[in-house]
This record gives sequence, structure tokens and C-alpha cells, in this order.
Amino acid sequence: MLNVKQKTRNICAAFALALVCSPAEAATITIRVGVDPAFAATASDLISAFQNYYSDFGLSYSVVLTAAPSSQLESDIVAGGATGPYDLLLAGSIKEPLDLALNYPGLIVGGPVPYAKDYLTLYSETVDISAGLPYPLTTNIVLPDPTQDIYGLAAASLLAFPPWRTTTIPSGYVFTRPNSRSAFAAIKAGNYAYGFVANSKVCSLDANGNPFYPAGSYHYTYNAGFNALFSAVLTLTGVKLAQTRTTDQETELSNFLSFLSAAADSAGNTTTAGTDILKGHCFKIPVL
Repeated sequence: MLNVKQKTRNICAAFALALVCSPAEAATITIRVGVDPAFAATASDLISAFQNYYSDFGLSYSVVLTAAPSSQLESDIVAGGATGPYDLLLAGSIKEPLDLALNYPGLIVGGPVPYAKDYLTLYSETVDISAGLPYPLTTNIVLPDPTQDIYGLAAASLLAFPPWRTTTIPSGYVFTRPNSRSAFAAIKAGNYAYGFVANSKVCSLDANGNPFYPAGSYHYTYNAGFNALFSAVLTLTGVKLAQTRTTDQETELSNFLSFLSAAADSAGNTTTAGTDILKGHCFKIPVL
């Protein structure tokens, strides 16, 4: 295995940064990433690990992260055109990257690429719902707004199936919050006995690599037949945007995408640090 000094020497040559390469001497290179709030916490962890990883090679990488609903990120990208605000969109589903590919192909490079898969989870801190959503409903529940949040859309689709047959939301015992994050906050605050959230919001891996949920809580994750219907919907998808970048920025963006997927970077190095973080937040790695 190469030591840090040898790795630094190889990377400096590969990127042609300078005759002498060190973290103190390397200029900071910056890229901009727009991310859906459902992935924002994980993205923040990824960026920190990415920057630390490449600092060992003498590269000063910076990633400016903006979290906003995927629909808003897409609107900003379309409005910005060739001088848009992001180099990379990490959306909360396939919807926005696919729309950009179909209707604004000049704004992207390549096509949509899945980077993580999530699941819909019924969650409570007070009621045992480990068998799934009860029928009939006798208490108020909350889910993300189906018109604004992909997890809410999945939850609404579940409620439309027998035996619940609830097609008007909100109504009866069913209430909404704008997104999965605010739905979780409402459950945690005790405003609702239970509700639907993103599995990645409440799940992490323990020291043995097994899924772990907050102590004393209850959950039911729809990861079998139901999620087979929504595997595409709940697949988080990214797309590279066609912006003017320096050679160094282009290399950083390429390396960030490699870090996210454990692929070889521009110098031929690979690491699972990025995918390990995804798994640590209970995301599944898509099979490409």
C-alpha cells in the first residue's frame, strides 16, 4: 500500500498542481452542489469525508452545499441556464433529473444517475406500530405532503390501497406536514402518535452493521412488496450540470462523483468511504 507521501507525490503529478504539493500550498478548488433536504444531513457527512480524504493527497477541495426541495433546485437550474447556481444536482428522486434530461438536455452533461435508495417507514415513539399501519385508523397520523415530498407520495399511495382506501389527503385522521423532516419533527414533538417518514431519517447502523432505530421507538419499514412498486420513486438520483468550470473544478466534480459511488477517481484511486457513509445512514447502494 502506498504511504501518504507517495500518494501525495503521485496525485500532484497526476493533477499537475505544482512542483511541490502540500495542503498549505494548494489553492482551494470549489464546486457547488444542490441537494434535496431528505439527503442534506448525509451529504454534509459525505462532503466532510470527501474534503478530508483529498487533503491527504495535498488537494484543497471545497464543496458549497445548498439544501432545498428538488423542485426548487430544478427551477433555479432552469432559470439560471448556462450560468446556473450548481455544478451537480442530488435530487430526492428521479423526477427532476429526468425532467431536465427530457426537457432541458442542454443544461446537463450525460444522464440521470442513481446514487442511493431509501424506503418509506412508519414511525412512532409511543405506539407499537411494528406490524404496520393499523386498520381502521382511530388516531391522528401525519405524513409528508404528497404534492411536495416523494415519501408523502409513497405514503399516500399506500393509503389509497385496501383496506384504507383513503384518497383525499388530508382528511379524517390523516394530516400532513410539508416534508419528511417536518413530519418526523411533528411525531417527535408528540403532535401525532405516529406517521410516515424517510427511513434514512430515523435509521442508522450499529457497531455490528445492523439497522438501529432510536431507543424506545417503534417502526415498520415498507421494503418488501410495497417498495418494489416504488423502487424508482424512492431512488435518489443525481445529474451533472453543464456549467463553465476550470480544469481543476472539473476534476474535483469528477472525483466527488467517484467518491459517492466508490469508483476510480481521476488518478485511479478508489475508496469505499463515501458508500460507507451512505450505508451508515441506512441507504442502499443502487446496482448500476
